[in-house]
Amino acid sequence: LTESSIGQMLHYLHLLLDIQNCKKIYSFSINCKQITFFYVEKESKSNLYNYYKSQDLDMFNNYSETSLPVDMIITKEEWKNKYLNEVIWKIFTIFLTMSDNFYEYATLNINPRDDLFDCRYMIRKKLGIGLTSMVYLLEKKEDNYLIEDSPHYVMKILKENNYSEYFLNEIKITEKLKQFDNSNKFYLFFQDILSPLLSGKYLVYEKELQCIDSLALIQSKQFIDITHYLYDCHIIHCDVRPKNLMLDRDTNHIKLIDFGFAIAYDEDDDRGTVDIMGPVMYANDKFLDFHLELLTGKGFPYYHYERTFDLACALNIIMSNSNADMKRNIQSINILPDVQKRKLESLKFWQNLKQTNKHYSKLLNLIKQLDESDESNQSSSFAVLKDEIENFSTTEQ
Repeated sequence: LTESSIGQMLHYLHLLLDIQNCKKIYSFSINCKQITFFYVEKESKSNLYNYYKSQDLDMFNNYSETSLPVDMIITKEEWKNKYLNEVIWKIFTIFLTMSDNFYEYATLNINPRDDLFDCRYMIRKKLGIGLTSMVYLLEKKEDNYLIEDSPHYVMKILKENNYSEYFLNEIKITEKLKQFDNSNKFYLFFQDILSPLLSGKYLVYEKELQCIDSLALIQSKQFIDITHYLYDCHIIHCDVRPKNLMLDRDTNHIKLIDFGFAIAYDEDDDRGTVDIMGPVMYANDKFLDFHLELLTGKGFPYYHYERTFDLACALNIIMSNSNADMKRNIQSINILPDVQKRKLESLKFWQNLKQTNKHYSKLLNLIKQLDESDESNQSSSFAVLKDEIENFSTTEQ
C-alpha cells in the first residue's frame, strides 16, 4: 500500500466513525501474500482522532511461485504445515470473530415484520445510546417521492422489550405536558412524539436536536423556565442531566428530552414514594445522602421526590457550567471508577460549594422557600431565581 492509499483508507474510517458515532472503528487490507490492520479512535470529550496501522504481516512462510511444481505432489495438510503462517491466521480469525463489545456493535430490537414507515426511510447514523434505548437519524430514501414525507425523522428504538414500560411512560407524560400547554410553550420546551409505533417499541420525533457542551446565560434562564413548566404540571423528570439537554437550532431554544423515568403526582401534592432513578451527580444533598446510605446497605431503594427536585438538579448543572475550574472538578468526579466514592465526592463538592459560594447558597435558599411558599407566590419565585442567576453570571465574568 502506498502512503496516499493508506491515508485515504484512514480518512474513510474517520468518516464512518462519525456516522456510526462509535469510539473506534477497525479495518484491514489484504492481498495474496500480506495483511495489514488499521483502526481509528476518537479521543474522549475531544474532536481529536488517533490513527493506527500495523506492520505488513506475511500470511505465508517462504512461499513463492517457484514452489508451485513441488506443491503439486504434497497433500493439503502438508502444504498448510509447510507454508501457512499460523500465528497471523489466528490473529486474523480472532479479528473476524471478536465479540460484539469489541466492535461496539449492537443489534437493533427490530422485528422484520414490523412496518416502519413502509420502508420509505433508511437509518442514516446513530445519534446516541442510553440505558434503555438507542437513537438514530432516519433519512428519506432516494426512491421515496412522497411530498408529504419529511426528509428526516429521529427514531428511538428500545434495546429490550422488557424496557417497554419506560417508553409507555414517556408517551403518557408527554401527553400530560401537552394537555397543560396554554401558551404553546410545550413545543418550545420539549419534543413531541409523532408516532408511538407498535406498543411503545419505537418512538419517532420530528427533528434532530444538537448536543450542547455549555450553557449561556440565556440558556440557563430557558432551563429554569422548563423546570417551572414541569413544576406547574405536577411532573418530576427525575433524570435531569446535561445529556438530556439539547438545542433546537430552528428556535435557538434548549429542550429537555427523555421522560422515561418521569413521574406525575396529583393536585394534592401526593408524590408517593418511588424507586430511585435518574441523576445522582447533580442531585440535591438529601438525595445524595440517601443514595450513599443505600450503597452501604442501609434503607430501602425508594425516595420521596421533592417537587423542586428537577429545579435543584438544573441549578447544579448551571453552576457546573459557570466556570472552567468547576466543570473540570465535576468531570474528575464523574470518571471515578468506584460508585460509592463518586457519590461521596459529589456530596462533598456541593456541600463545600454551598459553604464557600454565597451566590449558590442564596439560590438554594430560594428553592427552599419555593417549597414552603403558597401557590400564588411561586411564579414570582421562579422570576427571582432567574434574576439571581443573571447576577451570579455577571459576577463570574
